[in-house]
Amino acid sequence: MPAPLITPRATTTDPAPVAAPPPSPGAPSRRTLAKGAAWAVPAVALGAMAPVMAASAPPQCPTCLVAGAGGAFTAQGAAALGLASVSGTAVFNIDSTACRLDLFEPAYAVLGVGGTVSWSDGRTTSLTVATLVGAGTFGRISAVNATFTTVSRPIPNGTPPALRPTRVCFDFTAIFVALIPPGLELECPYTICYDVTNVTTTGAVALGSGTVNWTGTLGRGSLTTRTTP
Repeated sequence: MPAPLITPRATTTDPAPVAAPPPSPGAPSRRTLAKGAAWAVPAVALGAMAPVMAASAPPQCPTCLVAGAGGAFTAQGAAALGLASVSGTAVFNIDSTACRLDLFEPAYAVLGVGGTVSWSDGRTTSLTVATLVGAGTFGRISAVNATFTTVSRPIPNGTPPALRPTRVCFDFTAIFVALIPPGLELECPYTICYDVTNVTTTGAVALGSGTVNWTGTLGRGSLTTRTTP
């Protein structure tokens, strides 16, 4: 019997590992590149967010409002027992033409909250009622009509009495609606004051009783931000 044929097994030899070429002098390592990439992404993200964050910051109460021209001033005092209850009206303007127009919606409301009247005898009386009626337009000159009342004003006898108003101030709140963020309302407190000029006094007070009328014009004015508690 012939001897069986023995087929030799095929053998494989794994190729020898190829060594990575040495880095060229001065080239950054892989660790350095990975570390730099980890910091690069947040830096770009924060940089892109910065303008958005700045744009979304709520606006502050504007300080660009000024007192516009004043108009007519009238008041009447009804005296009894030497004390008068004085009611009157005043017309003036609020000027916002120097304000930026990209912060608030055009229309704003004005709400009177008090004030004072100064007199020629050096006294100042507080307004128990101060109503301001007007719808302002941001960036323009807006007219405001005010009515007021002050009570317990000592008044001398005379025909007419030697007493007249010299200055009137109105405390008010202006309500602005922001553009960014949309719809945000800001209630901003202000005080506007005017000298009362060209005053004419008529009427008579005798034995502490009578009626006195004053007419004049609002002269030089000023508008300031009012500090609230």
